[in-house]
Amino acid sequence: MLFDSNSGQELVYFAEPITYKELKVFAMDGRLQWSVPLRDVVDSLGEVNGLTILHPDTMVFLSHYTGRTVYVDGKGNTVSQFVMARSRHTAHRAKRIVSRACTTSKSSPALGLS
Repeated sequence: MLFDSNSGQELVYFAEPITYKELKVFAMDGRLQWSVPLRDVVDSLGEVNGLTILHPDTMVFLSHYTGRTVYVDGKGNTVSQFVMARSRHTAHRAKRIVSRACTTSKSSPALGLS
């Protein structure tokens, strides 16, 4: 679930990375707000294990197994990606990096996880 601090609206998102390879975000009344193709993400990561939506145009996807992280824009294009050294703490490090990206972003994120 997401909260849009600009409109005060709660949103729900669903990702389907296997068949349709798409992320969809809906208002609580069921209206589709936006969708993002995930083909680049699935091709880069193989398997998606984590997602953080910083803004409708900035999403971060993570594969816990490979330590690979992919930043994607609102059109599903890969903006940047990196691989963290594998360890049992990879997921915790990734969450800290994403958290720092949220607080140091030049543009104020419109959405925050609730």
